[in-house]
Amino acid sequence: MTSLLVSAPALAQFGKLADSFKKEAKKEAKKADVPATNTRQPSGDLKQQQRDARIDGVTQKKAADKHEKGALDRKTDITSPEFDQKAHDERFNSKLDLDLSSQPALPTVAWYSLLDRECLMFDITKGELRMGNIEVGFLPKKTKAGAEVNYEKYLDPQGVNPPSPPLRVDVVEAGTGAFKGHQYFTAQPYIAPFHTMKAMSSYLNFFPLQTTLKEGSYELRFFAGTSHFYTFPFRVEKQTNPDPYSPVKDFYFLRGPWEDWGHMEVDNTGEVKFSFYSTERTIKIKSQSSWDDVKTIQVQTRLFRNGKQIAVYGINNDTTEPVWTDRVDRNGTWTKHTIQLFTYPGNPQNRKLLQKEALTDGSYVVDVRVKDPKTAKVDTQKYPFVVRGGVIVPAPKADHAQHTDPLTFLEQGTTYRYVKRTN
Repeated sequence: MTSLLVSAPALAQFGKLADSFKKEAKKEAKKADVPATNTRQPSGDLKQQQRDARIDGVTQKKAADKHEKGALDRKTDITSPEFDQKAHDERFNSKLDLDLSSQPALPTVAWYSLLDRECLMFDITKGELRMGNIEVGFLPKKTKAGAEVNYEKYLDPQGVNPPSPPLRVDVVEAGTGAFKGHQYFTAQPYIAPFHTMKAMSSYLNFFPLQTTLKEGSYELRFFAGTSHFYTFPFRVEKQTNPDPYSPVKDFYFLRGPWEDWGHMEVDNTGEVKFSFYSTERTIKIKSQSSWDDVKTIQVQTRLFRNGKQIAVYGINNDTTEPVWTDRVDRNGTWTKHTIQLFTYPGNPQNRKLLQKEALTDGSYVVDVRVKDPKTAKVDTQKYPFVVRGGVIVPAPKADHAQHTDPLTFLEQGTTYRYVKRTN
């Protein structure tokens, strides 16, 4: 017989290996005792089995809901690589089906509010757009089912589900309609027929407070419930600073109706005023957090009726002829400059403000001259309008009788009359 001689160290190693196999076998046996569904082993007691089944069902549903919510969160998080626009809209956009006929006119957005610098806030160093409060007119009072609409409400009845605000503004690329971002709003009653849209705070990454834009053409699309009621076009212009020491390389500036429109105003005392918008665009800044420095501009304004001057702004106590008057612009921000008009000719020692009664029928032109005091360059702007029957004739875009496209209607309210620049 052939005998096998095994050394002691080898036997010891073999013993350890055997013990290891035994431990693994016990673990596998225990695993085999646990059902794959993580439910309990059947009990002999029928009632206990029923209770266990209910508890297991609840546990499994919670786990499934948690998994589903995690997947939904990833699809509806604007910053997620899994973002899905359709899923996001389905989850958060208001489902209110509004009765547009429950008001005497279709919903509108007030330009005097929309063009205000506190409404569209833009960081020129980041291209970040954020919206403030906005006045809107003729929001529908009822749904198509006849229910009253509460525009201040944005939670479901239990206050559990994610908010679904009644109003929103989408930011999209012009032409393609590609989604770039949005903000949600509630609304509070203002002077009828207007409401003030109140911008909501951010809701995690589902409701970001700002939208980042690059160079290009865009639209703000306003929605009440499921109804798209207004579109505001604008552009973002890019300028690059070639200086390697500049704290910011690329700058982004808003362009749009600010540079094309001004407005006449008759206040509650009967005084006639004119307003226009102006901005500074410079890429020479102190730091990334200090880019909105002010710049002094100088302004002269004259008002003509049928070619004859009847009012002026920018005069001193020695003459009724206009002098250059200082105003202030802010870099990257559209500022509204409101001009008081004095009758012309007149007594410089007893200047009289232009009143509504002076606007007799005729063809008018507001002549505005803006001078850069550093370069002496003058920009001449002309804003014509017509007075008929003692009232300023609205621009076709602002006339309900002429302009039938609600998505582009210019809402000017009862105080203002927007006049378009022609040069």
